[in-house]
Amino acid sequence: MSIISLYDIVCIVCVCCFYRILWLLSIHCPNVKWLSYSSEEFPPSAESLWSLTNGCGSLQHLHLSPVLGSPNQGCYNDSALRVIAIGWPNLVSLTVGGKFISVDGLAEIGEFYFHLIGN
Repeated sequence: MSIISLYDIVCIVCVCCFYRILWLLSIHCPNVKWLSYSSEEFPPSAESLWSLTNGCGSLQHLHLSPVLGSPNQGCYNDSALRVIAIGWPNLVSLTVGGKFISVDGLAEIGEFYFHLIGN
């Protein structure tokens, strides 16, 4: 049995986070394995996720929950899914969703992560 450290799990739930929080995470916590992120003002964009893939390449569990009614929820879209698929080939679990995610984006995730089984 292993002991989980603070570097293993990062949960960010923000009412007013900014995009750079994911970039800062990639610099200060490069070995993070679990990430859960939700922000009303700044949902994850392709650009912010790209910076995270460069710093936290060993991420295994990613959970991105959109906040319904967010004025900026359009930036969390198929492009963000494409970055996830290319940037983290070793994901064990993935939770995504939102108004601007299409079947095409989910199909692209499916091509890269056919080994993932949804609950």
